[in-house]
Amino acid sequence: MKNLHEGHRERMRKKFLKTGIEAFTEHEVLEMLLFYAVPRVNTNEIAHELLNRFGSLGSVLNAPVEALTETKHLSENGATLLKLIPLILKLYPREPKSACMDNYDELKSYFKNEFLGARNEQFKVVCLTQTFNVISCELICEGDVNVVKPEPLKIVETALKHNSRIVIISHNHPTALSLPSDDDITTTRMFKRVLEPLGITLLDHVIVSGFGDVTSMRQSGYMSILDK
Repeated sequence: MKNLHEGHRERMRKKFLKTGIEAFTEHEVLEMLLFYAVPRVNTNEIAHELLNRFGSLGSVLNAPVEALTETKHLSENGATLLKLIPLILKLYPREPKSACMDNYDELKSYFKNEFLGARNEQFKVVCLTQTFNVISCELICEGDVNVVKPEPLKIVETALKHNSRIVIISHNHPTALSLPSDDDITTTRMFKRVLEPLGITLLDHVIVSGFGDVTSMRQSGYMSILDK
């Protein structure tokens, strides 16, 4: 009796080369990706198990290696391959230095990319030109999954190092929505008051959630009430 899976991988590859990724479902994308890490095993079943457990392709790629390897037939090599994907994607669009942070769509895309795959809270400072283009983006500190505590001096040092008088601060909420907490608002007010006497403008505080939503405190009106 003919094996229904015989030649399946080759058919999938040909489909991809002919139609691109748009013709694939999430489980097919994951299944094909696993071809290159799990030989001689039906990766369709592994893909379905991963998606059933984690809920989406993005959640699979962001899951810890330890959790991924609990899946039957998925070794540490396979899990490592999956973890590489979001990190490679983060490196790929390395033209964001041409992004204009005065454009909300560009700002949103830029910061989503910066925190792609981050499991813990990170705090970053983006230094800008006078026309709001990116000079640099630097990781200032990293905390655990729920909290990060940046020092104002680090922001000042970063701005001066890049000869920038306009900065955006940003951090992520790996397990929560991107809405600013009371602590986020208080911290932003404090940073603004520290930077202004030094001639450094805090243009925005951008928060990125692990679910992909982005909040610009400037665009949302929070920055305008910080002096009240």
